[in-house]
Amino acid sequence: MQVYTPEGLIGQAQARRAASPASLAGLRIAVLDNGKPNAALVMTRLAETLAARTGARLSLLTKKGPHGQSANAAIPAAADTIARVHAEADVVITGSAD
Repeated sequence: MQVYTPEGLIGQAQARRAASPASLAGLRIAVLDNGKPNAALVMTRLAETLAARTGARLSLLTKKGPHGQSANAAIPAAADTIARVHAEADVVITGSAD
């Protein structure tokens, strides 16, 4: 007979946010659309405004589903989409809007 104990390590190692760049000049901005109504509109407008003010550029606008297609707002971004964002952007804007 094996007895399993509920004691042990709980939770995950603490994560830290990435450091913010000192300047956005010359950086590539991606918009990761989470699928909520108006999210792409709001975040794209923000990215365009940041690019115009800082010398960055909007390099990618993609949805978070597989192959950049639509996805339910409640599910995580697809691995291939994350890989594309990582390869094509230095800064990512994502979030929600209604």
